[in-house]
Amino acid sequence: MSETAKAYRMSKTTGNRTTDPSGPGQPADGHLTLLELPGESQPWPSPGKYFHSLLGLVTDVVARVRSDGRILDFHPAQDSELSFAPERVRGRTLSEVLPGRIATEALSLLESAIRLGRMQSMTVEIPLNSVVREFEARVTPLGGDELLVLVRDVTDRQRLEKEILEISHREQQRIGQDLHDSLGQHLTGISFLSKALQTKLKAMKLPEAAQAGEVAELVVQTLAHTRNIARGLFPVELETTGRLVPALTELSVNTEKLFRITCRLEADPAVDFANPRVSTELFRIAQEAISNAIKHGKARRVCLRLQETGPGTARLVIQDDGSGIPGGRRSTGLGLRIMSFRAGRVGGRLEVGPVEIGGTAVVCDFPLPAPETGAEPHSNP
Repeated sequence: MSETAKAYRMSKTTGNRTTDPSGPGQPADGHLTLLELPGESQPWPSPGKYFHSLLGLVTDVVARVRSDGRILDFHPAQDSELSFAPERVRGRTLSEVLPGRIATEALSLLESAIRLGRMQSMTVEIPLNSVVREFEARVTPLGGDELLVLVRDVTDRQRLEKEILEISHREQQRIGQDLHDSLGQHLTGISFLSKALQTKLKAMKLPEAAQAGEVAELVVQTLAHTRNIARGLFPVELETTGRLVPALTELSVNTEKLFRITCRLEADPAVDFANPRVSTELFRIAQEAISNAIKHGKARRVCLRLQETGPGTARLVIQDDGSGIPGGRRSTGLGLRIMSFRAGRVGGRLEVGPVEIGGTAVVCDFPLPAPETGAEPHSNP
C-alpha cells in the first residue's frame, strides 16, 4: 500500500503521527482518527454511488431531469411540504407533477440552462395545504440533455427579508420626518435669530454684522441640505400618489444639489404609473445605484432612464460615468443583493455590468402594474 493510502491518527497530546494498526475508523482514547485516504488499493466510489451519498447530506429537493422534463431521479426534501415519495415522480414529466403555468416556466428554465450552458434560477409560488409557499429552483446542465435541479423552500427566508426591508423603510420614514419636522424647525429658528442679530449689529454700525450675515446664510444652506436629505429618506410623492416619475425627478434634482454632479432623468410617459409599493421598490433601487456610483465609482454624471420595453413590461436603467466595477468582476456586495431582492419583490430582474464607454449600468426589467387597479405585478421566472 502506498504511503498516501495508509491511515493515520494524530495524538491530541504529542501531535505525533503513527500508523493506525486497527485500521481506519477505529478511534483510540486520546486520539483523533483520520479517514483512510483513497490510493491504489482504495479507489473512490463510483460517480453514481458518490452522488447518492452526497444526496444524504442535502435537505432540499434534488432531481435529475432530461431537457424534455422527464424526471430521471428524485431526492425528496427533508421536513418540507414538497416531500413527494420518489416512486411517485420518478419517470414522470414536470407537466404531470406541476401546475400548468409553473410546468411551462420550468421547461423554459431547462431550455435556457441547456442553451446558455450555465446555472439558471427562478422563484415560484405553489399553493400547498391551503398555504402559498415560495420555492426557489436552480438548474444546471449535467452534460448531454440531462440537468440537475435543486428546489428550496424560501418562504420563511423571504418573509424575514421582507420584514427587514419594511423595518428599514419605516425607520427611513421616521428619520426623514424627524429631520424635516424637528431639526428643520430648529434650523429655521436659528436662521431667523441670525438675521435679527445681523439687523441689530448693522443698525449699530458694527463690523460683526457681516459675520452674523454669513452665519445666517450658512444656516439657510444647512436647512436646504437637511430638507433634501429628508426628502430622500421620506419621498412624500411616493407616499401620497404612488407615482414613480415625479419621485425620480425629485431624486435627480436633489442628487445634483447634494453632490454637485449632473443627474438627469429620461422618462417614457407610458411608464408613469401610480403604485406605491412598486414605485417605492424601484425608487430605492435607483437611490442605491446612484449612491454606489458616487461613493465607489466617483461618478460625475448619472443618467436615469425609465422606458417601456413591451406590452406590460418596462425597464429602469441607472447609468454612470464612474470608474466601474474593479477588474470587470461581478459585484456581490450587500447593496447589490438588496437591489436584487427589491427587483424580485416587484417581479423583476436586476443586472449590473460595465458600459463600453466607461462606467456602470444597473438595469432592472419589471412588469408594469395594472393601471386600473394598481395591482401588484406577477412574478417572473
